[in-house]
Amino acid sequence: MLTDQTPTTMEASWASPSRRLLLGYLLRQAGVGGRGSEVRLPAHVHHVTYRRLKPGTKQTVCVRAIYPRGVSQPLCATTRTPRGKVPRPILCPPFWH
Repeated sequence: MLTDQTPTTMEASWASPSRRLLLGYLLRQAGVGGRGSEVRLPAHVHHVTYRRLKPGTKQTVCVRAIYPRGVSQPLCATTRTPRGKVPRPILCPPFWH
C-alpha cells in the first residue's frame, strides 16, 4: 500500500505473509524513467518512507518475500506523487547553552 504522499515523499507498507520461514523482503522502487533501487530488508520491517522524489511523477514499488527455497512473485503498487510546491525547510537559530 502506498500512502501519506507529499510532492517529494511517499510511504510503502505491506502485511507479513503467513509462512513462518520468512527470511526477509526484496523491495524495489522505480520512478522517473524506470530507474530505481532494490534493497533487502529483514523480516520484521513492514514499512519504508521514500524521500527526495520528484513532484508529479509516477512511482512503482514492488515487494517480494524471501524464503529459504526462493523468492515470491512481486506484489506491486503504482501511484503518482502530487504536483505542488515543495515545502521549504524550517530554519531554526542555533541553540546555545
